[in-house]
Amino acid sequence: MRRRTAGFTLVELMIASVLGTLVLGGVISAFLAISRTSVNSRNYSQNEAEVRRSLELFGRDARLASNIHWINDRKISLTLDDSAGSPVTVTYAYDDQPTSDTFRCFYRETQGSGLPPSREILAREVSELSFQRYKLERASSSANLALNDLETKQLQVTLSARRRGLASAMTSQDALSACYILRNKRVSN
Repeated sequence: MRRRTAGFTLVELMIASVLGTLVLGGVISAFLAISRTSVNSRNYSQNEAEVRRSLELFGRDARLASNIHWINDRKISLTLDDSAGSPVTVTYAYDDQPTSDTFRCFYRETQGSGLPPSREILAREVSELSFQRYKLERASSSANLALNDLETKQLQVTLSARRRGLASAMTSQDALSACYILRNKRVSN
């Protein structure tokens, strides 16, 4: 009589292989989903921090500005006084030129006070940015739009920022808007 050796049959091995593959596929899918979520979360946090920081910096300078020079709805210059009382020009702009180093960036450029001009990128991957200027009476009213630099007392900045990872969905901050009063600027309505 022959003794049966302990082992698995071919059918048992194939069933185990299929079940193992299904379990491994589920584990890999879960890992990829968690990784994608992590990347999206990181992109969202970076995007949020950049946008918040840029709006805070713009707001600080807008409140301290003694004058404004409106260039267009994507570029304005504010006149500030440095600690010695010398005028400093700070330009805020959005760059939509594809050949530029700052393409799709909201940036701040400082000139004056004896220092060379410096450009600081505030937010990257900005898809849209626009400035709007208002008189003192009622902000955000179309009848209250300022037509020149002299009557401008409030500034509104609206921007949309989008960031895309290599293998992740797009993260966005859509249509963030903030309105600032130019506290130190004299107005003539």
